[in-house]
Amino acid sequence: MESIQNNCVVEISYTLKNTQNEVIGEITKEGPLSIILGKNNIFPSIEKELLGKKTGDDLNIVLEPEDAYGKYNKNLTQIVSKEQFGDESANLEVGMKFHVEGDSGQQMVATIIKISDEGVVLDANHPLADEKLTFDLQVVSIREATKKELKAGYIEAIKSSCSCC
Repeated sequence: MESIQNNCVVEISYTLKNTQNEVIGEITKEGPLSIILGKNNIFPSIEKELLGKKTGDDLNIVLEPEDAYGKYNKNLTQIVSKEQFGDESANLEVGMKFHVEGDSGQQMVATIIKISDEGVVLDANHPLADEKLTFDLQVVSIREATKKELKAGYIEAIKSSCSCC
């Protein structure tokens, strides 16, 4: 396969930087990220930029917050009473994360951002909300996806040929 198309498997490496130009994530060529393009396994803006690229191509992709984890939403914070945490209320700490249910029933992760006499402030915004993200990305390899991968929407696990396993 010469260039990237939808429904092909693409391996990428990248360095991810935040608004302050700090490296906040890295995937190397030695352990690249494998995705099936067109299956929503990565931000749509990155998928669009990858179309037509070839193995070895380097890309610098900047995503505005709206194209990444969204703008910070004040409505995703709330104060809850310590009593709602039951026996764990004495052990609460800023930074702890909990699974919560959103207004429409979706599962979300909320982080404790403050503990006071009034209660516990939970924030369900993604930690990278409001961040402009920069991906310095390289296409490591391209191949056709198998029928099984296309049906599943993700990459098959690589089976070991080692006799010890």
